[in-house]
Amino acid sequence: MLAVFTNILAYTVEWCLYALYFRLEYGWSGSWCGFAQMVGDLLGGCVLGLSTMACVQSSAKRCGRPTTESKGVWFLFRAPFNIGLLALCHGILHCMLAQPDFYVALLGQIFMGTVYVFFEQSLQEMLLLYAFDDPIKYRDYLLLHYLIFTAGCALGSPLAYGLYELSNFANAFYVTGLCCFLVGVFLLVYYFRRLSPTTMGIRGGFLLAERELVQRSVGATL
Repeated sequence: MLAVFTNILAYTVEWCLYALYFRLEYGWSGSWCGFAQMVGDLLGGCVLGLSTMACVQSSAKRCGRPTTESKGVWFLFRAPFNIGLLALCHGILHCMLAQPDFYVALLGQIFMGTVYVFFEQSLQEMLLLYAFDDPIKYRDYLLLHYLIFTAGCALGSPLAYGLYELSNFANAFYVTGLCCFLVGVFLLVYYFRRLSPTTMGIRGGFLLAERELVQRSVGATL
């Protein structure tokens, strides 16, 4: 839920300020701002669409639930570590938005939508994994997810304009980026510490590791 709140808050801050920012700083029209905003979203959606087709062709049941050990650092790009990396990406893109160079700021704004789409998809997969194939539990998690999501949407606007009024565009982006960095580091450290004691370890299957932790907690309770 912390990752859910961070993702939508970071995106909302950028969404509220980007049109004003590019208009006042670079003289861009609303049409060009809107086009640049939607390019990143469209790119993320296309990539997710292609990956979904590949998953359906291989096996929908096994997709996203690896049980074998990953080589090298590739385990960082799958659940649960990918949500920490995506939070760090939000932080990097917000810092890019704050730069005076137009093309750096534009790339940060475009890829913000791509990261948001990937982040939201990863969070939905996390909800499925933590539900352990229980539809009622998944529905409860989904309700909590959208309560946090709407709270982030509501708070994003006053936060964005408040930071801008207190200082300027750059500082608003820097503050948001710093918050994303802190959340990303926290998520990575948390899951490293959580999964390290399991039989699967940090490189093994996340689903199996979480099942093992649940069984341990049940055994300790009994």
